[in-house]
Amino acid sequence: MHKRKVYEHFVDLPQGVQDFFMQNADDVYLSVIENYKISTTDFFDIVEVPILNTTLGFTSVEIGLNNLYKNLLNAQIKKEDIKVIIRTLLEKVFWPIRDIFGVELSAYLSELGIDSVTWAQDRVLFKPISYSGAASEVLNRLGMSSAGKTSRAGMRDLIAKMHKGEFVPDQIKEAMLRLPEFGGLGFDKTTAEKALQEITALSKQVEFLSEEAYAEQLTAKSVKMDGGSRAEHEAAQDEEEIKSIRNTLPQPPKITTALEGAVLAAWEAIQDKPRDEYLQNRIKNVISSRLRDVRNSQELLSLLQRDTKVGGVGLNREQAQAIADVIEKAYSDFHQTIKNEEKSKLEKQLAEQKRKIEERRKREAEEHAKWYQEKIKAKQTQEAEQKQLAEALKVGFAKQMTPSNPIMEANTAVEKKQYGDLVRVPESAKVKSLRKEPGVAAAVAQKPIKVSKASIKMEVTPKTMVDGVSSAPKLSGLSGELAGVTLAQFRRMGAKPEDAIKKVLDKLETLQQDSFENKVSGIRAWQESPLMKMYLGLVMESFKNKKPLVEIAEEKRKAGEDTLTRDEIEALITLNNQLHF
Repeated sequence: MHKRKVYEHFVDLPQGVQDFFMQNADDVYLSVIENYKISTTDFFDIVEVPILNTTLGFTSVEIGLNNLYKNLLNAQIKKEDIKVIIRTLLEKVFWPIRDIFGVELSAYLSELGIDSVTWAQDRVLFKPISYSGAASEVLNRLGMSSAGKTSRAGMRDLIAKMHKGEFVPDQIKEAMLRLPEFGGLGFDKTTAEKALQEITALSKQVEFLSEEAYAEQLTAKSVKMDGGSRAEHEAAQDEEEIKSIRNTLPQPPKITTALEGAVLAAWEAIQDKPRDEYLQNRIKNVISSRLRDVRNSQELLSLLQRDTKVGGVGLNREQAQAIADVIEKAYSDFHQTIKNEEKSKLEKQLAEQKRKIEERRKREAEEHAKWYQEKIKAKQTQEAEQKQLAEALKVGFAKQMTPSNPIMEANTAVEKKQYGDLVRVPESAKVKSLRKEPGVAAAVAQKPIKVSKASIKMEVTPKTMVDGVSSAPKLSGLSGELAGVTLAQFRRMGAKPEDAIKKVLDKLETLQQDSFENKVSGIRAWQESPLMKMYLGLVMESFKNKKPLVEIAEEKRKAGEDTLTRDEIEALITLNNQLHF
């Protein structure tokens, strides 16, 4: 049987396991003391000593819990209550630190018929973990176990950058708050802060490895593994295979592995089989554990004779010896075949894992290249539209600035009313100068022309409209107010950035009450405001210089430029995360 690592002292245990006993286990222990009236002075010897001996590796899980059962029985605890206590300790104490027991705990639970699916899946980690594994663990702790591939990949990249020192915590938080369209995760402030705390805590518990380094470590480990180690590595999968056989007992089972065939052959060779279906399944699990070297021959014989109430089969000495002989013969015949098959299976799994890593790398590279091309294309389109708009405004302003003559316009209107439309003079017509006609020049010279003062009153209005020229359309109402918000106006809208954001949301809500289209127009107007252009400018500089957005803003303020503060930036990020249409 494969031996677990033995820790001489409590302080030799992994730090995560020590912290669990010092912080989490006490609450479970106190509830047991209160519910079953166990003396606090005796509790350590009755309960804690068997658990610590099992955790340190001095005893197996099975022997440790048997000792616990005896201690509780000697303390005058009812048998029904003892079962509840042991099940509680298995769920609340043993299960969270299950990695330290290896396959031993899972095998014991399976033999007792205890299903751990409904138990909390949080666990104390102390072995190296890949970036992808760390991302999954963090998302699970956040209650986001159903997160998609994009979120998992984004979390994985942030953990990798933080571990390599490429990003500081503020940059990680900022990336989590950023919308997915801008390369972020779209978390709210509370979730981002909790995620950062979980990453930090996890990094103190275990070593982070790249997927390549993690795969190399597994490969190196598989080379050194003996039969027992391999059995421990594949225990969970083997138990599922045995469960599959059990579910198809009424029909001839379909053999898919050497282990399944060996279990079936050993089971068929047993002459005096118990009639109880539960005991039949337990014996098959015992056969499987022996074939995989989880138990030695002495432990096998002891288990077959142990009382069924404490996880045994309840056979007498002769029955137990007969079944043990059959199982030992199956061990001699099939163990090496099972060992070779499991080794081959692990090699295939490692090769498949390597292939998936390469495919993910290639896919991420392609997605990044596509995203970058779309970003460049969008920027070029935006610049072209801005240039076209500037040209149109330039032409419009030039027409509006052309001076007009009010007197000339008034005279033209009078003439048109009196004589009608003017008739164009043909190009061929010759116009004679009056001054060249005989006698006209002398008459003009003799009689000077008197010009009276113009009697037309001029009314100059603030905006003079010119026929054929219309001024550029301007937004009005709430949309106009949102489009014109500057940094100074934003600060006047409330004592705190959150107050100003609330007023912006109130305006959008008012627009939505009128119609959804009005709200969309309001959001677009807000995105075109001077304030948002300032914010987007900071975002672009952050991408370009690879610095946190807040740090860019701080540098500008130190240089004397009036720009956004940290609180204002966070408020705008929160607001923009809420604006969808």
